Order: sequence, then C-alpha cells, then structure tokens
Amino acid sequence: MGNGCRIQDPEVSQPLCTALQLALVELLRTFSVEPVAVLGHSSGEIAAAYSIGALSHESACKVAYYRGQVAAKVRCASISTPGAMMSVGLAESQLFAHLDQFGVRKGTIHIACVNSPSNVTLSGPAQALHSLKTHLDQRGIFAQIVNTGVAYHSPAMEAVSAEYLDAMEGLQPGSASTDSVLMISSVTGKPVEPKTLSTPQYWVDNLISPVRFADALRRLEDGPPMLPLPLGTGSITDVIEVGPHGALRRPIKDTVPSLRYHSVLDRTKPPMHTTLQLLGELFCHGHPVSIVVGNQQTENSVPYLVDCPPYPFDHSKRYWSESRLSRDYRLRGPSPGFLLGTPASDWNPLQPRWRSWLCTETIPWLADHTVSFRSVLILLILEFFPYTPITSSILSLYHFKTILSLIQLRSILMVSKSRHDLMSWEHLSGLIWLTILD
Repeated sequence: MGNGCRIQDPEVSQPLCTALQLALVELLRTFSVEPVAVLGHSSGEIAAAYSIGALSHESACKVAYYRGQVAAKVRCASISTPGAMMSVGLAESQLFAHLDQFGVRKGTIHIACVNSPSNVTLSGPAQALHSLKTHLDQRGIFAQIVNTGVAYHSPAMEAVSAEYLDAMEGLQPGSASTDSVLMISSVTGKPVEPKTLSTPQYWVDNLISPVRFADALRRLEDGPPMLPLPLGTGSITDVIEVGPHGALRRPIKDTVPSLRYHSVLDRTKPPMHTTLQLLGELFCHGHPVSIVVGNQQTENSVPYLVDCPPYPFDHSKRYWSESRLSRDYRLRGPSPGFLLGTPASDWNPLQPRWRSWLCTETIPWLADHTVSFRSVLILLILEFFPYTPITSSILSLYHFKTILSLIQLRSILMVSKSRHDLMSWEHLSGLIWLTILD
C-alpha cells in the first residue's frame, strides 16, 4: 500500500473502493440519512445491497475482494492483448451505426455500460478501442479511454466466472435487514429482491453483464404507486452519490434532470467540507437529518448559539448613528444634469444647491464654444420659485474667473425672458449667463 502506483490494480482498487463506500453508508446513518431507494453502477451495487441489509458487512467485503482477485487474473492473462474501456458521447442506438461505419469486426467491441441517453462505455481490446477513438476524434465525437486495464462487463470476464461463483459461496444477508427500502438493479434495470442479492450468481452477472444504469435511474421517476416505496413516501427528489468522487453527476443529470444531485466526496475538496455541505443541503430541502451529530455535539456538551432572531431580522431598534450630512450624501439622488454637478453636502430642499467643476478636461465640448478666440459658456441659473427676482445675493453664490459687465448681464436677461416660453419649463424662471473660461 506504500506504493501509490498500485491503486490502479483491480485487486487493490476494488476492495478499497467498496470499503470506502461501506464506511460512507455508515457515516450517513449517523446523520439520520436513510434512503427510500438505492441503486448502484457496476461494483457500486455491492454497497447498495449492503445499505438495505441484503448483504452483511462480511459478505459485502467478500464480494468485493474476490471481484478484485478474478479481475487481476484476467488482466494478467491478457498481457499480450490487454483489455480496456472507453467512454463515448453517443446514444446506445447510435453506436452500432458508427461501429459498422468504422469497420469494427462484430464481437470485438461491446457495450459495457449505458450511463445516460447520450453516453455509453465500451469494453474490448485496447488496440481496437484506440483505433475507434481516432475515428471518433476526427468526427468531433467525445471519446475517452478509461484506465481500467480490464474489459469489464464483456465476454472477456466469462473466463473467471466459474471461479468467482465458487469463491462467493455462503453469502449472508445483513443482521438489520430493511425490506422496506427498494433497490433497483442496474443489471436488469428493474427492482430486485433482497434475497436475490445474497446469491453468488447475481454478482457473477453483475461482473459480466452490461450495466443498465440509465434504465435503472429512469425507474426512479415512476415513483409510487409504480415503485413499491415505503408508505407515505412521495416522489424521489434527491440523489446522493456514495463514492470517492462525484463521477456520476453528468449521467444522472442527463437522464433525470429533475433530481437534485449530491455527492458525499469530491476529490478536489476537503472531505469535511463536502460532507457538511451535503448535510446542510439536505436540511435546507426539508429532510430530517441530524445537524447535532454533524456538528459533533454530545448530550453533555455546551450547546451552540440557537437564540438568534429568525429571518426577517428585528429592525424595531436601530443601532446605527449617522449624521444628517452623512445620510444626505449616502442617499443623495441623481443630479438634474451633469452641468449642475452633485448636490451640496448641506443640502436643503428649500434652497437647493449643486456644486460642479467646469473645465474642458471633463467636458471637452466646451472648447468648441468660442467668442473672440476665448472659450465661453452659456449657463442657465434656475430658480425653483416662479417670478423670483434675481438679486445680488443670488448672484453671489456663483463664482467665475471673469464675468461680463452689469450692462451686458441685463441685456442677456432680456434674452432669457424672450425664450422662457419656448423652453416650457414648468414652475421655473431663469436667466442665461455668458461666462468666459480661462
């Protein structure tokens, strides 16, 4: 076990994967996560059978151990012509046409798994699969070799079927059998009886036969009364993948999009994070999981804070102290126009004032307004009370570098009055001011 390269050997990987799945099943039970139906993909059916009590812990380990042993023998016996598997992005009905088109000899490559309506896994000699992959790549069809070293779920496994059958004599069901939990077989795509799962022949068929995972998954959509689920169970809404990684996320979502998918572990994330995330998601969806156990609380431990106000929060008492200037600045409204700028910090709606810096850098088009080769600006000063006289106190609020003489200003006022009706600004009087910009 110190050599990480052996993780790909079937006599090592198969028992390890099953042992991890059995441990995760027990972990979920401590969180009060109990299934109403289970199904497995390939050897995943071992843990599925254990979870409903169809296999004892010892029998489940026995099935997995000898499965790895006979698979290793097949691998060693086919060193000259090694087997392999390949995932292909095609429907089962489309595959045969492509095999005929590429000239694949009949009986060479077999369908090992029907994962979803748009994905299958092929099994056969590695050389033939690599040749087929080249053809599929040229046509833009997804094809990826699966690093197994063994052509599982194909006639190649029949060479060890008798040995595997004899090794599994004496399988026993679990002590706490849960007959009310349904298991759908991925060998047949139909519900299977627990007593059938404790027979060696079923696991031989599981090793040799194609995996009808998509068919088994579709049965979950039937719900009661088509499926004999526990009394009071509605339609199935959530699926939890129990394994070292969420490898079945895509097939599940492609086959039954209405199901909410969860995975206990993700190889890219810490296991503590993914496990607690699963627990939290199930709790938020209304499932009766044990948050206390998930938080590692015991009867004698100090309880966590639980007296927080429920949402929506209580806003009857205000703890925010804020000045009028700060509040007016934070909640200031939009300016009537960019020439006016922003409202003054000490805004008073009875005496509205704005502040703005006018220059050709921020408003380039001002440079186009010239009189005697000097930039000028026609500025409209607005009063919010009609017919209010323009006094020197109002004019003192505006500061310019150079202004026109009072005689010129009076003549400009006359222009503003003559155009006042044309502007049609309701409840506004105004004057036009010609300002020279340096």
